[in-house]
Amino acid sequence: MENTTLSRNGTSGLLVPSFLEVRGRIEHAGDHEFKLCLMTALELCARISEIVGVSTPGDGSFARGPRGSDAKDDWWGEGFSRQKALVIDVRTAKRKGLVRRIGLPPDFDPWVMKVAEHFWSRGDGLAFPFTRHSISEYVNENALFEGWGWPVQDYSIYEGKGIPPQKIEGHIKPFSLHSLRDVRATQLLTFYGFDGVDLAIHGGWTIQNTVAGVTSVMARYLDIYQDWRRPFPKLMKNL
Repeated sequence: MENTTLSRNGTSGLLVPSFLEVRGRIEHAGDHEFKLCLMTALELCARISEIVGVSTPGDGSFARGPRGSDAKDDWWGEGFSRQKALVIDVRTAKRKGLVRRIGLPPDFDPWVMKVAEHFWSRGDGLAFPFTRHSISEYVNENALFEGWGWPVQDYSIYEGKGIPPQKIEGHIKPFSLHSLRDVRATQLLTFYGFDGVDLAIHGGWTIQNTVAGVTSVMARYLDIYQDWRRPFPKLMKNL
């Protein structure tokens, strides 16, 4: 069973939640399609712009949310090892809508069928026909992330040629919609044992950012993002 312990940052006072703690708050939120949107974002390790179907004017993001028909039944394995799979096509932000195909095991995760039933109820329509701003309001009104933070490692901001980079020390930032992606990625690595290729397929990161030794030139010729069967057996593990 996955560890449910929260950790507290001594300087910010914000709690860093475990995956199960995040999942629990979403589970106990009021029933609404916004709740199913958050469930889907967490399951798919997705940016919220990859889930909502309507762009918010002026916020700089482009909504690429799926349609109901982007979710399909499939199977993994053969014979006695055969397992049901829900397979969802996700159009990856920051990569010109590159389609990644994600498989989820309904027999090991009770959320999967809830997500599936929602998608199938939408037919060819958008699965989540609302904006990022709308889901943010729902989160704030229900205090879903109140008291939580997520750690950010040291990084630098480069403002231009000849200008020394601004170094930002590691800190705890308030938990946000994007933090759902961070906490899911952490769980995929630490609990399910994903490697860099698995994480690239599931989360849409470029392969050179998740696997050492893969150059940007090599990455142009690697077609891995629809190989949902590769990471799928690692997800066949009860929470």
